Amino acid sequence: MYGNAQNLAALEEKTGPMLAMYRSLKSLLRPYVEDNESSKKEVSSDDWITVLEQMHQCVEQFDMDGVDHAMETMDTFQTPDKLKDLMEQLRVCVADVEMEEIMKLTDTMVNLLQ
Repeated sequence: MYGNAQNLAALEEKTGPMLAMYRSLKSLLRPYVEDNESSKKEVSSDDWITVLEQMHQCVEQFDMDGVDHAMETMDTFQTPDKLKDLMEQLRVCVADVEMEEIMKLTDTMVNLLQ
C-alpha cells in the first residue's frame, strides 16, 4: 500500500514498530518450532569441532551439498548453551548461502569449543 504509492515517510514511520511487533512474537512462537533438545544426541566438543571444520572446508570448496549435510548432522546434536545463538545465525546463513559469514561463524564456534 505505502510502497506502491512510494510514500517513504509512511514506510519509515511504520517499519520500526511493525518489526518490533514481529520480533515480540518470536518468544511466543518459540515453543512451537523448537526441536526437543532432550531427544538429540549429546556429543563432545570434539565432535562439534569436527563437523564445524567439515562445514568450513565444504564452503571453501563451494560444496553446498556438504554444507547442508553438515548442518543436518549438527541438527541431530544437543546444542551447547554457548552455541545456541550462533547456531541460529548459522542456519540463516546456510539458508541464504552466505559463504563468508558461514566461514566466520564456524571459526568463532570452533574457538568457543576449544
